[in-house]
Amino acid sequence: DQKIKNNKVSDDASRNLRKVRKQLQIIEKEIQSKLLKFLRHPKNKEMIQEAMIVQKGEYYTIPIKASYKNKVDGTIIDESNKGTTVFIEPTVVSKLNEHYQLLKAEEISEEYQILAALTGAIAENEEAIDLLIETMTVLDIIFARAKFSREINGITPKINKSEHIVIK
Repeated sequence: DQKIKNNKVSDDASRNLRKVRKQLQIIEKEIQSKLLKFLRHPKNKEMIQEAMIVQKGEYYTIPIKASYKNKVDGTIIDESNKGTTVFIEPTVVSKLNEHYQLLKAEEISEEYQILAALTGAIAENEEAIDLLIETMTVLDIIFARAKFSREINGITPKINKSEHIVIK
């Protein structure tokens, strides 16, 4: 049972994490859908600076021409350097985004609990892990020597009791 895949906590690490991530996907799709609907609505066309969804930190926003900032029902999250564009989170997605952020916090908390449990399991088995690492190191050295010996066509030394070395 893999808890970590590609350096991330796997969805399958716990039921709760899977559930939270599924809810996050659903809400994100709903936010995207509502924002696309906002972008496509004819009455919004002239107010929109660029027909795209821009994520500003934790907010999903629409770039609106600054001259229309008071005509869009929503919260100004940011503005461009020149002040010609404001990034507004439309009211139609603000509640969804709040729910999304709460779920994001729950996801982080669940990941933390999973990582803490894994860390605890490693700590409990530290001696066994150290022994395995030591054994693997010794075996790696032995195999490296054998490989090197084959590469240079080395010969097996003959050990004698007379302490004489014969070099051929």
